[in-house]
Amino acid sequence: VTITGGAIFGPPLPLGKLRSPRGPVLIELTGCTNAVLENFTTQYQQLWSIHLLFCKDLTARNLTIRTVNANGDGLDVDSCDGVTIERCDINTGDDAIALKSGRGLAAQQLARPTQNVVIRDCRLQSSIYAAIGLGTEMSGGIRNVKIQNCVISGRQNAIFIKSRDGRGGFMENISGENITVLKSPTFIGIDLEKKGIQATDPVPGDVEKWPRVQNISFKNVRVQEVAELVAGKNIPAARPLDGFTLTDISGTCARAISLANMTNVKLSGIHVTGFSGPLITTENVKGVGLDDSAAK
Repeated sequence: VTITGGAIFGPPLPLGKLRSPRGPVLIELTGCTNAVLENFTTQYQQLWSIHLLFCKDLTARNLTIRTVNANGDGLDVDSCDGVTIERCDINTGDDAIALKSGRGLAAQQLARPTQNVVIRDCRLQSSIYAAIGLGTEMSGGIRNVKIQNCVISGRQNAIFIKSRDGRGGFMENISGENITVLKSPTFIGIDLEKKGIQATDPVPGDVEKWPRVQNISFKNVRVQEVAELVAGKNIPAARPLDGFTLTDISGTCARAISLANMTNVKLSGIHVTGFSGPLITTENVKGVGLDDSAAK
């Protein structure tokens, strides 16, 4: 399947409210292999623009996507394997790019993770939520995601890693490099405790109900007018985040780094200015560079 060229412009109708939780979708590909989406523009209000479900080895390039208001996602990657998103300009009401894999026990048992995703050379902006959102629907898992050479900004978070109890699943091997973050309340937000709608069949277990998150790393990041560099305190003590690395982060922020319930944290080259209070605050965190040495 190849969709190339042209434009789709819709009327200013809040179509996303027609059906809970997200309403209809402008373009939806299900079970496609080697599909290409390139060189076209979409503009709609409060509507998921492109939804990719159970696809493999798909490329989205040179797309311009515009939406306004909640449920106006740009590009949703849902239980897909091998997705490259490059040279796209996405400015949306909801998440510009959202990585998902279903919610609840059925999605976990289906075991169709979103994996092997590359997002590069893109400009991503959200006027309500995140430039790049991982979760909250991630019971099938999300892994092996690379974000490279992008300019991003979000109304709440530039990058948001989000989930809750009852999801189970995993998010692992998420990396970013050579990223510019413009005027966002938070560069990286992490909330694994209370984000998203509870599934009708939540994953049970005192520990297993929580998502397993590990190996998150970002390097060579420039932030401009960011209120908080990292907000990472909403992580369940029953299942700490294992492996969080920040290297060579520079720019300006009003508040710096707050972390809780993490292991194997590595912070170095944190050269930010303009913040008040300590550079790093932690609670139940183990690692290196958890003090002023992170600035070295």
